[in-house]
Amino acid sequence: MAPPTRRQTSKEGSGDRKKQQKGKMEATVTKDKDEWICIMHDGLLKPQESGDGQQPSICKLKHPRTTIGTLYLISADESMLFQLHNFKEKYRSWFIGNKVCSDGSLYLTSPMDPLFLLLPYLMADEAKKFMTLDQLVCDEEFPDCAKLLPACSPDQVSLICDSKDIDDDTKVFRYSKEKTLAWLKQKTDVLADALEEKNVQVSSKGSHSSIYVRSKSSTTSRESYIEFAHGIVSDYLCLSLEEELKNYLGIRENNDRDQESLVENEPPSKKPKLTEDIKPTDDYSLGVDLKKAKKNTKLTTAQKQLSKVDKSGMKSIASFFSPKS
Repeated sequence: MAPPTRRQTSKEGSGDRKKQQKGKMEATVTKDKDEWICIMHDGLLKPQESGDGQQPSICKLKHPRTTIGTLYLISADESMLFQLHNFKEKYRSWFIGNKVCSDGSLYLTSPMDPLFLLLPYLMADEAKKFMTLDQLVCDEEFPDCAKLLPACSPDQVSLICDSKDIDDDTKVFRYSKEKTLAWLKQKTDVLADALEEKNVQVSSKGSHSSIYVRSKSSTTSRESYIEFAHGIVSDYLCLSLEEELKNYLGIRENNDRDQESLVENEPPSKKPKLTEDIKPTDDYSLGVDLKKAKKNTKLTTAQKQLSKVDKSGMKSIASFFSPKS
């Protein structure tokens, strides 16, 4: 065969260069499936003093409201509990070093009181008598629930349970509805104070602007902050406990409160004055010359002929029907 021409050789060389550039590009956008972005508490990133090499762990626990498995993050020493929230948009990616991670989701961690996760186990029907925590908090579907026990001290559990000391090392607990409602009321009051301090708009009647100055009469009431805080706390309560807490806080129904606010804000009724003659506000007959308008009316042919007749000596037809004198 004849050797390739100079033109054919240049084409083959350019093709090899394109393949190499394409390979470099593909290597640049290759993503690592184990990499993801998370914003978490500083205490989770600090090395442990014990030096045993333990790391924060992600576990799946039962959500106290929906009873569905939810991801939580537990610190290495199992003293802090955080809930994982995932924020994900359809078209989003991250640049990590020289690589592009196509998974643009963002994980956020929020601190969580582990007592909320213990409530479903403490309120179970079989937990009506004094038992130890490891006997109460037991779930075959979510075995990681045992990690909640180190995060809850006996003093914390006593806030929602009655307790007894069996011996120096054994303490038993039983669920107390009265203590739980008092504990939830304290949580709601603290949250309402924070909302009121930051001037968070909690009214559902309209939007609120930070540059809009409201009058003193339109300030948000304490009851509105309590109701809003109750809604946030109820996101981690079962339906029955939510209703009991609502009655315990004395929150009224929306219809009753709205009706009362309408009566209070209704302006006083004004009675019209009857001493003067009532006249229409817009009288369109004013300024109209009726005689001129009557002259301008068009007459029919019979009316024109009748107007030419001599009417002297004629009587009106109504005179024939008048009573006799």
